[in-house]
Amino acid sequence: MERRLAVLCACAAALAAATGDDSRRLESGGTPIYDMAHHTWGYDGVNMRRDSTFLSFFVFLLIVALVAGSGLSRRFAWLPEACVVLLVGVVAGLVCKEIYDARTTKRQHTFFTKPLLGFDNSLFFLALLPPIIFHSGYELRPRWLAANFGTIASLAALGTLASSVVVAVAVLAWSAAGGRGVSFAECLSFGALVSATDPVSVLAVFAARRVDRKLFYLVFGESVLNDAVGIVLFKTFSKHVGSAKSSGGSAALIACLDFFVIFGGSMVLGAALAALCAGLLRLLRLPRGGRDADATHAAAKLQVAVLAIFVFAPAFVAELVEMSGIVTTLFAAMGARHWCRPNLVDDARASADAVFATLAHLADAAVFLYLGLSLPFANWARDSSASLVAVALVACLVGRASHVYPIAHAFNRKAAPGDVVPPNFQHMLWFSGLRGAVAFSCAHAFPNDNGHRDLFATTTSALIVVTMLVGGATTDAALRA
Repeated sequence: MERRLAVLCACAAALAAATGDDSRRLESGGTPIYDMAHHTWGYDGVNMRRDSTFLSFFVFLLIVALVAGSGLSRRFAWLPEACVVLLVGVVAGLVCKEIYDARTTKRQHTFFTKPLLGFDNSLFFLALLPPIIFHSGYELRPRWLAANFGTIASLAALGTLASSVVVAVAVLAWSAAGGRGVSFAECLSFGALVSATDPVSVLAVFAARRVDRKLFYLVFGESVLNDAVGIVLFKTFSKHVGSAKSSGGSAALIACLDFFVIFGGSMVLGAALAALCAGLLRLLRLPRGGRDADATHAAAKLQVAVLAIFVFAPAFVAELVEMSGIVTTLFAAMGARHWCRPNLVDDARASADAVFATLAHLADAAVFLYLGLSLPFANWARDSSASLVAVALVACLVGRASHVYPIAHAFNRKAAPGDVVPPNFQHMLWFSGLRGAVAFSCAHAFPNDNGHRDLFATTTSALIVVTMLVGGATTDAALRA
């Protein structure tokens, strides 16, 4: 009897401790597994509800957007999936804003829409962009890249720089005419971020229409390298925003050196990480002569798991040593295609290709969905300018034309008859300059030293929507023309 009484007393003491005051438990250093008094796990229940509500809503919308995009793009060949995902996000964002405004007016708290206003931009650079860039670099075929490398590299490097300068000069003239006080460093930063193209909608139509391989790889290869160059240029120019020494010959020299150091260092780092991954995958292969099916399956799973981690690892390592995560990821992916893939067992190759494609597809859809969700929450009356959007749009078109046609003409003069870029290819290269995930991510990382981040972020969002919906929906007609 005494033993049972002691057990009951111990259980009562444990229950009292579990349902006691939170502050006393925290002061004593304890964290309960489950708080029976407040029905929460061992951390803030408000944050848990907020995060889980947003993630559940976002995942549900992502599934709806992917299903709708796939179905509508099959039914209407002219409508790319990315445009449908963007439109689903806009509609959902409008509904969320109505709910948020209604509950805010009544001074009622809501978990449904508040997280949409505070999405962490680091998630884009460290979680969403690496799969997109990795898959793009992994899909670059060395033979086609080598055959058109001069044209692709010139369009990506010289073209992005030329487009950045054209947009910067146009925005600076707009600022001077309206007395907006935008610095030249800010104009260059904005020009760099909107010069990063994302022809995902165009390439989807290209693949469906089975266009000429040369045209496909010119657009695809230029966009992949263009993103990397655009991000490094953006980071280089943005360092001078708000600086008293942001102009002059010394600043330009420092910016050039900074660009080449970051880009070159990121290339070397990406190649080194790819070689390291290839060596690890070689160690994980089956011993020579191994025929056991279970062992082969286990080795394939392990190799695919290592490669899935490797999709994100280059960006983490690069940011840790202050290099460009996107450039490092791009060249790590190109190295993985050349060095890692031959070291995979047969069962792992198809699985790795599917994993890369799936991660990239989900990440790209998530970016466009969040872009659509965020549009209604932006303060367009305060933070946007219709004149700036118009100026930037025209400048983007002119800036792209200013390098596509001259570079193609210069290469055609020295190219063999079968290697020239015909005029209709040049027109499609110019047409394919849509803006997307990279521009959106950079806009939310725009330096706010002069208080112009929201202005450039809303302008970038407007450019993405216009180019995606108009350019993406008319790609099929442009191809026929």
